[in-house]
Amino acid sequence: MEDLDNVQSGNNLRIKRKWILLTIIIINIIYSSILFLVNGIEWPNSLDANIYANMVEHIDVEPPFKYRYVVPFIVSLFPKDYHKYVFLTITISSLVLICLILYLYLERNNINSFLSLVGVFFFMGSWIYNIYIINFGLIDPLFLVFLILILYLLTFNTENFKIIFLITLAFIIGFFIKESIFFLTPIVMLEAVFKKNKSLFLSVLGVFIFFIVSMLMRETIYNSIPELAIFIFKWNGVNLEGGIIQIIIDITYLVLNGIILQFGLLIFCSVIGFFKSDLRKKLKIIILLLEVSFGFLIATDWWRLISIIFPFIILFGLKPFDDLIKMRLFKGKKDYFLLVLSIIIWMIIGPIWRYSKIIDPYSSILKFITIISVFLGTILFTYYILILKKRSELSYRKILFKKNINT
Repeated sequence: MEDLDNVQSGNNLRIKRKWILLTIIIINIIYSSILFLVNGIEWPNSLDANIYANMVEHIDVEPPFKYRYVVPFIVSLFPKDYHKYVFLTITISSLVLICLILYLYLERNNINSFLSLVGVFFFMGSWIYNIYIINFGLIDPLFLVFLILILYLLTFNTENFKIIFLITLAFIIGFFIKESIFFLTPIVMLEAVFKKNKSLFLSVLGVFIFFIVSMLMRETIYNSIPELAIFIFKWNGVNLEGGIIQIIIDITYLVLNGIILQFGLLIFCSVIGFFKSDLRKKLKIIILLLEVSFGFLIATDWWRLISIIFPFIILFGLKPFDDLIKMRLFKGKKDYFLLVLSIIIWMIIGPIWRYSKIIDPYSSILKFITIISVFLGTILFTYYILILKKRSELSYRKILFKKNINT
């Protein structure tokens, strides 16, 4: 009888998951359609997008762009009149895939199904999602598909040859989409060490060596990193003549501003989740942050580097709420309403960028909206945590009281 109940429960879970995944697909299509109705379908005013368009036309471009073959090659298979729409289709399809895999990734990390769906909406509300839709000529969305896919595959039995093969294949394809997939190799090797998985470690080590040799053999802009770093810092508004304190302030503002614009106050929740996580996850995010910090020296669009760590930020950010649900401290619809309201306020920071034709992204109006949303989100979040903390203390006192009665 118990076996039949388990089978029935498993079937119900699969049906529920299918409906959730279908819902994610539908919401993505509706959401992106609204964005295009607002902004129109015009080729993005982006230097990178124009470079990739030139690659499709077989025009020689500068490194490292010239080595990012996959997306331009796919687009080149279609007639010229359809190139814009192929870029658009790749972008939207990639973002839908990211949302689907992200949901499954969070669920595999034992995050409540409701919160896993919340995590998907956080991603859809982030600057990353919205700016990639507007700049649909970029290759980054497809690159992020392979990044989140590798993290998802790591949640399975990595002793399985098929899983090792898929991880290796995802790395190689991802590398020819965009070489930034390289940042993930130390994370996977660390995972292999923790799991004492020699096969996975050797496989990814081989990929790591291939990446290093390949990049050393390329004609790249990374050969003069000191000069490039100075140019990049000036590009991003760092005052190099203002002294060491001014430089530190400018770089700190640059990083924090980028993270807050993309993830809202979820970043603060992720700090809580980070300290509550195990050593393995802490080391992975620390290594990735160090790599991304180095990447600031060689990237003009630094926000794209921060996007690499988005799965960890969402996972760690949802962890405290998941713990509260599992401790049964959520009581009734009011708690869930407050959580959703917090999310809506936090998400204002990201999606406002999608209205690039309505609000100037550098205007004081946008800064005002951002500051207000941060302020309101902080108040609501603080109030929310204080209520749950008080409820947790009361629950603990009840447990102690019952123990005292029993003794």
